[in-house]
Amino acid sequence: MKAWQLKVVQGLLIIYLLAVGVLCFTPRFPVAIQLGSYPELSSFTYGHAQIVYMPFQELLTEGFWLNVVMTMPLGGFIGLLSRQRLRMAQVTGCGLLTGLLIESGQLFLDNLADFQRTVDINDVISNLLGVVVGYYLLRLIERGLIKWQS
Repeated sequence: MKAWQLKVVQGLLIIYLLAVGVLCFTPRFPVAIQLGSYPELSSFTYGHAQIVYMPFQELLTEGFWLNVVMTMPLGGFIGLLSRQRLRMAQVTGCGLLTGLLIESGQLFLDNLADFQRTVDINDVISNLLGVVVGYYLLRLIERGLIKWQS
């Protein structure tokens, strides 16, 4: 990658991280937007934060898949900025770390300032999935197995 291309990718990564930060670390929008019916979630409250602890309850909800889409670009950025191909365990670790950082940040901010966010194991899973899919989608595009342009 040329120096100017690296600067463009780094700039786009900063813009992306700022957008994700706004989505994940600001108080909940005061008006609830419900796209469909959601299952009753198994959760408990810790301080001000509601914590959903039962995995795979939200696989069929829009929120789960929007979280996957939200973190797919991060997987692509990891692939573009890594100097070598990463092993599956490394990509999975990056995805897991991403989900854990977002959710622990929400837990901290909710207890600090009552942001009314939900800390959810399903979000950790969807963030992990998004990073992995984004990384390997980029690899498929690089190999020419998926055509980016017609």
